[in-house]
Amino acid sequence: MSGRAASAPPRARPRPRARDLLLAAAALALALGAAEGLVRLVAPQTLGLWRSMRDGLVTLRPGLRNATSALGTRVSTNALGMRDAPREFARAPGTTRVLVLGDSFVEALQVELEDAFSARLADALRAAAGTPVEVVTAGVSGWGTDDQLRWYRSVGSRFEVDVVLVMMTLHNDVTDNLELEFSRFEGGRVEPRTEPLPLPAFAALQIKGFLASHSHLYRLATDRLRRGRVAAQADALRRDVDSLLEAQASARMARGWELTESLLEAFRREARARGAELVVGLIPLAAQVAPDGAPDAPQATLRAWGARSGTLVVDLLPAFLARRAEAPGDALYLAGDGHWTREGHALAAEAIAPALAARLARPPSATPAAPVGRDVGRARRGAAEAGGAEDAL
Repeated sequence: MSGRAASAPPRARPRPRARDLLLAAAALALALGAAEGLVRLVAPQTLGLWRSMRDGLVTLRPGLRNATSALGTRVSTNALGMRDAPREFARAPGTTRVLVLGDSFVEALQVELEDAFSARLADALRAAAGTPVEVVTAGVSGWGTDDQLRWYRSVGSRFEVDVVLVMMTLHNDVTDNLELEFSRFEGGRVEPRTEPLPLPAFAALQIKGFLASHSHLYRLATDRLRRGRVAAQADALRRDVDSLLEAQASARMARGWELTESLLEAFRREARARGAELVVGLIPLAAQVAPDGAPDAPQATLRAWGARSGTLVVDLLPAFLARRAEAPGDALYLAGDGHWTREGHALAAEAIAPALAARLARPPSATPAAPVGRDVGRARRGAAEAGGAEDAL
């Protein structure tokens, strides 16, 4: 045996790991690109229209130009991410101004912009007041009173307006306000939170928002994954609505009302500090306008708050019930959707315009303390009965 040690066989040279990763990434990108193209061709999705701001508040994406909603309507937005024309913060001389805040009913993606509540309200107010009127619109799907107050504090308060009109969707807003994402409740009143989202959380929201607004594949996948959660949320909302319609609210809904009234009080203070008046419009539930109807307990609660606080509250339910009685075939709500049709938007504007025009014609000191709508004597906690022609609304 030779003294020279047997030489070991040469080792196989490992392939560069970086190259493996690049090849895998390229293969994944090609697969995703192919899947994206297939979904766009076979099952195109409605892309997202919204984005998250640094504080977590959701708005429509600014600068949209004739994007398409899920129902096929055209959606354009201004620089503030609102479905509205471009607006200046300063008002034009001699112009009366109203700022309308709300959720999906004010965003109104179900109809074309010229048929939406805010556009019809502007027309009705000009006709009723006989003077130039401008309606500034800020409505986003999913906004509750807390979200609206947050936007008003950070953006909306910069507009010179005479009236801040908060349109309340009674079956959503009270439950949304339970989360109190942008305010804190201390000493019986709400105060603003000022902490921004942590940077990682904000970055994750931005990535999700980008994908939702650009990728059909992402929309298809997330919609499938969310179906169970959406169904559970719908069931929870139905239970909350049942509780809202009862004369005696559950403990959860009682808390929701407490927070909602505190948020409206904060809204009233913020508006008055900037020389504007708060007006609250009450959007009826579709179930309340159905042939078998439903109690008006939510409206009674807010009419009572209006009487106590001296805030004008305009209840649209009587006008919707009257239309149903006069023209039972008129469709005011979209079947299976629950939002207003063109006719519903027009009726809402027609119903609220006289009270709002009368309010705009009076100095703030002459504002009546009573809410507008049904017999206020039915409201909770001994609210005073409203008088005058406005009660016809």
